[in-house]
Amino acid sequence: MFNESKSLIVVYKDEMLLNELRKLVETKDDTETGIVGVKDGSVKIVSWNEKMWLGQKKNGTINNKVLFIGDIKNTDQLIPILDVKFDKYGVMYGWAGNQAVLTCDPKKLGSTEYQEFLKEIENLDIPEAIKKANRIEEADEIEEIKEEDETEEESSVEAMEEQPEEGKKVPAFLKNMKKVAEVGAGKIGEAFEVASKNTEEFKRNITKDRAAMKRQLLFYGIINLYNNDLEKFLNS
Repeated sequence: MFNESKSLIVVYKDEMLLNELRKLVETKDDTETGIVGVKDGSVKIVSWNEKMWLGQKKNGTINNKVLFIGDIKNTDQLIPILDVKFDKYGVMYGWAGNQAVLTCDPKKLGSTEYQEFLKEIENLDIPEAIKKANRIEEADEIEEIKEEDETEEESSVEAMEEQPEEGKKVPAFLKNMKKVAEVGAGKIGEAFEVASKNTEEFKRNITKDRAAMKRQLLFYGIINLYNNDLEKFLNS
């Protein structure tokens, strides 16, 4: 029996995320034992950027299923009434009626959770460039710290011992180094460890690009949505 494909309007800001979802939907990945994601050939992606969506919405009622990916204007009014289906690592998606939202909030991730997240995506079908964004090359960082430890510590101690000229302020970082020395943390690496106890400070150290982090999270969300809940949304 012939089944007409369903249209899914995807409203996006990041075309790479749209293309990832399109790839998953259009790949013939069903097996003899069952459907993977959505049934092959059953869904047609209709892509709208944010401007197109706002224009179409203003012109009249939209009866198709709509998926918003990322920070799309006015979805903040929809999010509170969503039936949330997934909420992990700051990634959340759910739907209300014909509208679904996939969004993320990197601020919800502490240092430990972010490292767990990076491990979880290692074996997922996500481009390597996306997986590796914002990773710290720990071996290189440690080696670089070791090489600089001795000279940095000596110069910092010398600077702390010098009295500032009258009317001049002691730089903040020297005060911090003095505090570290007073509690017995004599190495630059130990000083970094002390500073890293503050979650926000740690995230500033590991996050080279907040946009890249959000893209990582949304890729993770798309894969989970496709594998576990997209078919349910389309049939709801």
